[in-house]
Amino acid sequence: MKITLVFSGGRTLGVEYIAASLKRAGHEVSLLFDPVLFYGTGIKSLRKFFDSTPILMDKIIKFNPDLVAFSVLSDTYGWACSFSEKIKEWKDVPILFGGLHATAVPDIIIKEKYIDYVCVGEGDEAAVDLAAAIEAGEDTTKIPNIWTLKEGQVFENRPRALIRDLNNLPFPGEGTFYGEFKDYRYFSKGYSILTSRGCTNKCTFCMNSLLSKIYAGDGPYLRRRSVDNVIEELHYSKEKYKVKYFSFEDDVFTQDSKWLKEFCQRYKEEIALPFCCQVHPYHLNKEVLQDLEAAGCMAVGMGIQSVDAALIKEILHRDGDSQEIAKAIELFKNSKISLLTQILLDFPGQSEEEIVNIARFLNKYKPDFVLAFRFRHYPRMEIIEVARQRGLISPAEIKTIEESKEYSPYIMGINIFYAKAVSMLLPLLIISPNLPEFVLNFILDKKIYRHNSFFLRIIFHLYSMLVSLYKKIFSGKKRFYYFTPSGMVKYFLYYIFTNIPKIISIRRKKRNDFL
Repeated sequence: MKITLVFSGGRTLGVEYIAASLKRAGHEVSLLFDPVLFYGTGIKSLRKFFDSTPILMDKIIKFNPDLVAFSVLSDTYGWACSFSEKIKEWKDVPILFGGLHATAVPDIIIKEKYIDYVCVGEGDEAAVDLAAAIEAGEDTTKIPNIWTLKEGQVFENRPRALIRDLNNLPFPGEGTFYGEFKDYRYFSKGYSILTSRGCTNKCTFCMNSLLSKIYAGDGPYLRRRSVDNVIEELHYSKEKYKVKYFSFEDDVFTQDSKWLKEFCQRYKEEIALPFCCQVHPYHLNKEVLQDLEAAGCMAVGMGIQSVDAALIKEILHRDGDSQEIAKAIELFKNSKISLLTQILLDFPGQSEEEIVNIARFLNKYKPDFVLAFRFRHYPRMEIIEVARQRGLISPAEIKTIEESKEYSPYIMGINIFYAKAVSMLLPLLIISPNLPEFVLNFILDKKIYRHNSFFLRIIFHLYSMLVSLYKKIFSGKKRFYYFTPSGMVKYFLYYIFTNIPKIISIRRKKRNDFL
């Protein structure tokens, strides 16, 4: 059976795992990647000119799949809906929506006339079962994880038990992304990998808060691959794809200190390439830092989100407090590992004063780099219920969040309720660790950040770039590879120059066909 998996924005491990599982089951799988150039920028003319849909539709028609599956985030839901409509105009091929947005609001998605199936939760086994049922012409209304629309009736099926032994899953890179997109230079330097699924934390703004409820009563939500299994995939990808670094995509890489110690020792002896990962202040101490540094870790990302104790506990439901965050930052002062702190700006209950306090906190403790995101409400996350109970969000606003089809990648950041009066605090947070204290205090005390001018924004961003360059040259500290401005520039330039000839060719063919 022929199956096309469609996704956008960047390498998606969930898609690759499902593709690898389908290939293992004997299906022919094609991956389609849409770079979505200039989406979410407001530049409609450029977005229209560089629209990759005709290129991808041409590939779909040539491949002629029996099933098309989309991996959908809330950020890309509108894009996926638009693309699905075009596919249905060509042929009534079954279309499946899976991913985080599909898991959150399957009841809304299944009502769309161009969507036949929705996958809720982990889709590795569910996608294989659905493909087998479609190929054999069998009933698809009773497959666990799969919601089916048949003759106007919706059939809802609860998720099957979580996959306990992650070692049994095929490696996601086997003949999938790196196989089909090996010429795409933007992705060639690094290899993303997961050593676990799930998280012990239940932050209200994170998808894990929803998934842990969906799978409640099914045993521990956090599952981890064996060190042997992870090392085997690292060897495989290092030798086959000649990667230069690894990026561990676990929500918190350091949750199990015993596993980490064994892994770091093996990694140092057998792999010995730079890597980056995500940590949490609550799961970080001097010994953990030493293990990471000895193994060759070059950078870690650490979510701070807030320094207000009440907000951390009552709104975000996170472990730890500002003192613990400060201690974690101090651990990296004499380390070769870069610390990239991550901040959420303007979430429910957060005031302008609290954001100002974060700026002062960062200026005092001086992490190596700061990445600030404008908070986005995602459908049916726990934080929405917390906000609703406190009267911080209305039923109409919740409905908008659940049904929105606006394309808005999280890396750009968006919040439909964002306070424009403090929008300049975002670039200010990024540079606050590197400003002289008296300069920052002057900007904050005089509320200069409220002047949302293009000139001031440019100054803030130029200062940030100069500081990053200085640190890279003189301190050896590096940011995450996939957060570098140069990487984004390469991404756009590569797809612009590779897509232009294809776009012109397709348009010329259509024009000739019309004539």
